[in-house]
Amino acid sequence: MRVQLLSVSLAVCAAFSSITSAQPSFQGLGDLPGGYFFSRAEAISGDGSVVVGYSVGASGHEEAFRWTPADGMQALGDLPGGAVRSAALGVSRDGTVIVGKSDSGTYPTEGFRWTAESGIVGLPREVFPESYYCGSAAVAVSDNGQVILGLWCDRCSTCSFHSPGVGFRLVLPSDWMDFGGIEMHMNSDGTVIVGGSGSSYLYRYIFLPDGSIRSELLYSQVGVSHDVSPDGNVVVGRLISSGQAFRWSPNGMRILPNPQSDWYETVAYGVAADGSVVVGSGRRSDVGGDRAFIWDESHGMRLLQEVLEVDYALDLTGWTLSQALDVSDDGKTIIGIGEHDGNSPEAWVAHLPTYPVPVIPTVSASGAIVLGALLVTTGAIVLSRRRTGSERAVSSRLGG
Repeated sequence: MRVQLLSVSLAVCAAFSSITSAQPSFQGLGDLPGGYFFSRAEAISGDGSVVVGYSVGASGHEEAFRWTPADGMQALGDLPGGAVRSAALGVSRDGTVIVGKSDSGTYPTEGFRWTAESGIVGLPREVFPESYYCGSAAVAVSDNGQVILGLWCDRCSTCSFHSPGVGFRLVLPSDWMDFGGIEMHMNSDGTVIVGGSGSSYLYRYIFLPDGSIRSELLYSQVGVSHDVSPDGNVVVGRLISSGQAFRWSPNGMRILPNPQSDWYETVAYGVAADGSVVVGSGRRSDVGGDRAFIWDESHGMRLLQEVLEVDYALDLTGWTLSQALDVSDDGKTIIGIGEHDGNSPEAWVAHLPTYPVPVIPTVSASGAIVLGALLVTTGAIVLSRRRTGSERAVSSRLGG
């Protein structure tokens, strides 16, 4: 019995060691040198290793950046010609391919694709009609970097393109789009697209192997979809009429703030690969202004800042987290924007190695090891989980 108890205790200690080996963290990303202080995170790679967005650099204009824990924030530059002005809006799963928009001199904004080897390269002009072209912007890229989703400007009205492969096949909006293309997002292989303009019902568009496109009505209410899971089966966003965040799956539509919740004007911006974690922004009756939220099935919608400070004991003194804009595939790394000590908006990243948070173990007076409600005694192991209370408005508009 004594040996059995020792082995169980060692197993629990080993499990706790594994839990705590990767520490939770929160970090402001700062900004590019020069210019006034500002940064905005737009997307995180699926593996959680790379954050992209834009900041104000020495030129005084927005400039695309790539951030990693090792190298910090690095400017990506812009297309030759015109003012130094660019923004990174999408990133591949491993962070090696980044897409966005830049001033090219000829047009105020043109879509680009970036890799470490090539730098920023404009999308080939031949994929667009010769007449009336007046700009483009790339807003999302597939895991393999070969499918790009974005906007192009025809007679200065926004349309869409979807460009799989090196050939960048152009799909005209009349072929498949009902929602105007103001907000667009894509799954991991570029076969499912969602979005909206805030003036039509919620659809998803599926590119079939034979080249045809099938549209599926998700919900007969006006809304905007802000993200889609890698497999295309979970969609999150906002219903316009009710001002509520939603999570759609083949099992049906889910309004995230429950009817008894004190949350209102909520928007879901990002979803984990399995749909279990959703992040976004909203307002709560006891807190002024927009606040970042995190949602999961067990806890519902909670203030992300409260989760970080209370559950993970992180120090966010001086910070106000206003929006959570994206989340890694595993649901453990979250990006967003906030204000620090009342300064201009700053991008941030939070890493939660385990979510929901495990409870810190204690040792009772009798010597029993308690891991939250995990109690190791000479005869039994009892398991339970502690519960706590409590627009990614990727601006893909041309020139926005």
